[in-house]
Amino acid sequence: MMKIVKRDGRTVDYDSDKIRIAIGKANNEVLESDRIESKDIENIIGFIESMGKKRMLVEDIQDIIEEKLMEKKKFHLAKVYIIYRYRRSIIRQSNTIDASILSLLKNGNQSGGVYLDANRQRDVMAGEVSKDLAYRLLLPRNVVEAEKDGRIKFCNVEYFTEPVIESLKVNLRDMLQNGTVINGIKIDPPKSFQSACNVLVEIIASIASTQTGSIYIDISDLFPYYNLSFERSYSLFLTLMRNVLNEDQIRAMAHTQTFAEIRTGIQTILYQINTITIGSGLVPKVHFLVDVREISSMEEEKIVCEFIKQKVEGLKDKDGQLLVTPYPKIVYAILENESLAKKYSYITDQLLSSNSMFYLLSEKRYDSYVKEIERFNQGSVAINLAKIALESSENEADFFEMLITNLSYCYEALLCRNHNLQGIYSGKSPIHWQHGAIARLDSSMRIDNYLKRDHSIMKLAICGFEAATKILNLEKDYKKKIRDDIIDTVKTWNRENSFEVVITNDIVKFDGEDISFYKKFGIQTFCDSLDFMSQDYFKTGFLYVYCEDCKCLTIDDFSDNLIIKKNSSTEE
Repeated sequence: MMKIVKRDGRTVDYDSDKIRIAIGKANNEVLESDRIESKDIENIIGFIESMGKKRMLVEDIQDIIEEKLMEKKKFHLAKVYIIYRYRRSIIRQSNTIDASILSLLKNGNQSGGVYLDANRQRDVMAGEVSKDLAYRLLLPRNVVEAEKDGRIKFCNVEYFTEPVIESLKVNLRDMLQNGTVINGIKIDPPKSFQSACNVLVEIIASIASTQTGSIYIDISDLFPYYNLSFERSYSLFLTLMRNVLNEDQIRAMAHTQTFAEIRTGIQTILYQINTITIGSGLVPKVHFLVDVREISSMEEEKIVCEFIKQKVEGLKDKDGQLLVTPYPKIVYAILENESLAKKYSYITDQLLSSNSMFYLLSEKRYDSYVKEIERFNQGSVAINLAKIALESSENEADFFEMLITNLSYCYEALLCRNHNLQGIYSGKSPIHWQHGAIARLDSSMRIDNYLKRDHSIMKLAICGFEAATKILNLEKDYKKKIRDDIIDTVKTWNRENSFEVVITNDIVKFDGEDISFYKKFGIQTFCDSLDFMSQDYFKTGFLYVYCEDCKCLTIDDFSDNLIIKKNSSTEE
């Protein structure tokens, strides 16, 4: 029997009834005088079958039908058949984007039981369109298949149609000291702590609208503005009260006034960050770096203390109840110096006893973390070792071969990310490239030099490492082999390219939202079963801490120098 090769490459058995149905539907749409008789349809079918071919393309059969209709001078029928053929092509090209968008509209735009507002709905729909274009036209087929299968994750694929970066540590000190431009409006250097906070919020809003990931702010960049506010208050009180109060009393009043401004300024930051809605309809993913080693005065200590105090207390929700918001998150360094650690222990204890989300890092880990984020992140790709382990064990395939294959897909994906940014002019995102967040380039300059290892990185996130070793029941030596294979592979990439890929084991949720390394570290652990991982594991999140029956706590081997406060159910 003849085989028919369909457009997607599948081979099916020849079925003459499909030809009769297709021509019959076109026949029914024209006047009787324009129709073809049944015997003529059979003659067309007979001609196709008489060709004696073992395999035919479906397009070739359709071409023959059109030619035979034209030979019969059934021009209008041929036109209707061509239109019918085109409509069928459109239907075949319709994809998950149609279903997903129609589902959003039909179901009232619910997401996880919560109705989406208009901004969020619009962005979700735009994201579906962008993702569809990326999958069909912009990304290599093997990358797309690995992504859809859950073996790798092309983070923020829904934004890939635009050449935007993922995350950066803002050069805030330069932007505040030298001024910046936002939406074409020049912003002069602030003259007080409150105005510095206002400018910071505007900078965050502008940056968040033109990138996909985290924004890192060093809280010490606000320290200089305490003195500016104090000097202004002191000058005012001195003018008004010099005949009534002595010098010490005037300075005390100025400090009191300045600290009131500190409270208001920090409140402005926290409220504004959580009331800004960026393109995704969500709040910006802002992280504040807090390193008490940078504190050099009591006034700077007050700024840090007030910031953490207000963050821990939370903001009032619509019912007037205090709500601890996810953002901004705090990245906090635990000190090794015993006297300093004791001095600032009240701040550390406040964090640990709160419901706030934070990164709690050892001094060494904090320093390496800050060094890493000093270079902006072009984009991230993740590899799901647990998923690869499950597939290799089910198919009796070699895990290490599958690992290397999927790492090659990650490499292709990273090359796509880098290529997507090449040749872009600074005007694509002025706040990043022209007005200080990353650089101060002229409008005629491309950003290519900033895509090299001196200025930026790309991330390969390793997920499910411990889970994979448990699935495969690997010995310690094999765990080392997995780690070494990944590290050696990435070293090869870094030798071949001007950009650098950094290995990380940050947790990455399927929607691209980063969450804390420790998620209330020391108070809560991640407990995931193998059955859970095998069922849409990638869509829910990646395993970072594996806790078997809550009796032991194991951290991925890619993590170093972690500060762990174990709970009572965890063995020392």
